[in-house]
Amino acid sequence: MQVYRASTPVTVTFPLDGLAPIAAEYEVRNEEGEIVVPSESLTISDGQQAVAVAIAPVANSLPIDSVRAMRVVKLTLVTAVGSIERVERYIVEAAQTLVIMENTYQTFESALLEAIEMPTLKAWPTKAEGPRRAALVEAFHRLGKLKYRVVKGGYTEDELSRLEPVRTQFINDLNERSLSEFLSFPSRFRQALRRAQIAEADIVLEGDIIGDRRRDGLLSESIGESSMMFRSGKPVILPVSNQALRYLQGYVSHSVSLTRS
Repeated sequence: MQVYRASTPVTVTFPLDGLAPIAAEYEVRNEEGEIVVPSESLTISDGQQAVAVAIAPVANSLPIDSVRAMRVVKLTLVTAVGSIERVERYIVEAAQTLVIMENTYQTFESALLEAIEMPTLKAWPTKAEGPRRAALVEAFHRLGKLKYRVVKGGYTEDELSRLEPVRTQFINDLNERSLSEFLSFPSRFRQALRRAQIAEADIVLEGDIIGDRRRDGLLSESIGESSMMFRSGKPVILPVSNQALRYLQGYVSHSVSLTRS
């Protein structure tokens, strides 16, 4: 499927494949089926080999807070034996597909920089930019399901046990926070989130085979002369991998007394 920059003109060409239409019209809808461009007639000439539909930039603009959208172009050809419909689809995409606190905790460039100091990554270094961007978005949504505790005032986690409760901020709606709120969190917490996002993106790209088998209840597995044993009992199921949780050590909360501050 073709991808175009949002708010730019797009021309979609439909080959006629030997058809001889006497009239044609088109309309454009979005991915929800809502009309973007109402039905418009097109001029058809004898011997025409294709129909070009020109879609104006305004029809390719994005809704607020969206980074991409779909356009569905339906062409209706009227022939001597009846009407024929043709459909083409394309994506319009923002210049920046990763927007901090909209679908990521960092830019793609920041992720590339952070990943240099994460030598245990497996799939991330080998994948193309597109899949890595998509994996970062998925990781953002997974991490947003966790509940966090953050020490106010720049204290380290080693000092947490000696601090009054008022100095600890509990967060159960991280992905709903604004950019300014996110930037007000301690820098160590933000870096931990960035690295956890990359680690989780790595799992998205590679797949957590062992974790999936464990969550499915597998207690042991043998392949040839190699065997693997798991602890009995139902494992704790969290929305993110153990690899990501390692970077969030000390920040994930299991408290039920969560407040916004």
